[in-house]
Amino acid sequence: MNIGIIGAAGRMGKMLVAAVNLAPGATLAGGTEALSHDAMGQDLGVLAGIGALDIALTPDSDALFAASDVVIDFSSPAITERHAQLAGEHATALVIGTTGLESAQQNALESAAKKTAIVQAANFSIGVNLLLGLVAQAAKVLPDAYDIEISDMHHRHKVDAPSGTALALGHAAAAGRG
Repeated sequence: MNIGIIGAAGRMGKMLVAAVNLAPGATLAGGTEALSHDAMGQDLGVLAGIGALDIALTPDSDALFAASDVVIDFSSPAITERHAQLAGEHATALVIGTTGLESAQQNALESAAKKTAIVQAANFSIGVNLLLGLVAQAAKVLPDAYDIEISDMHHRHKVDAPSGTALALGHAAAAGRG
């Protein structure tokens, strides 16, 4: 399976490059960032700290979708919207970890999902997804006299606040309460 990484020079992107490199049956198709990114043209493996892979970081998302069976996107909401359109055009599966999408951006994902496989999650951690289920269950059984509070703390460079995980916890609690 050929896997492309959007946001390949970011914190999560570097981890994904390394993971794809180690995954049996997976081939790194490439990685992209914005043209203005300081790492543009650098080797993806070197950026990820795993040694040269002879695959350069590029700004060409269209070419990445054309070369990939699936693209993993941990970028920004506006960029994810464009990637959803490219996924639909190329019939390339898209895995989205980007959070903070507005309704128009979410609508673009839903439109692309009519043409190709889309996987979207606020958090891909098994533990967090287990927690989401537990929060919904707790909210369902606890009386309304119990208040629900979510405290969301991150490093100072966190782009989206509140985080997608905090929002998902809020949605789980609301679903539990009905």
